[in-house]
Amino acid sequence: MAATMLNRHKTALSTCDRADERLPVCLTAVIINGDAQPETIQILNIARLGFLAKAQRPRETGDAIVMHFDQLGTCEAHIIWSNAGQFGGRFMQPVDTAALA
Repeated sequence: MAATMLNRHKTALSTCDRADERLPVCLTAVIINGDAQPETIQILNIARLGFLAKAQRPRETGDAIVMHFDQLGTCEAHIIWSNAGQFGGRFMQPVDTAALA
């Protein structure tokens, strides 16, 4: 079923001819950057190269973050956009979304 959902949610990430399949999810991750208190965030969708998240604290475009997922382990990412409690990020290394199926 997850593969079917993946095929129906293909979203262009940029104008650079990149496309990434988005998997709608309801996951939690913990931002564990050393300079701030850990914060649990909600991941709304995820792809091999990026994610959409919801958080209580605002995030700045360009910030580097480290997140821990129970299913994926620790991942590094950069915030590429932020607006009204939601933000999008790009993983520094591709993640294996098959681990979420």
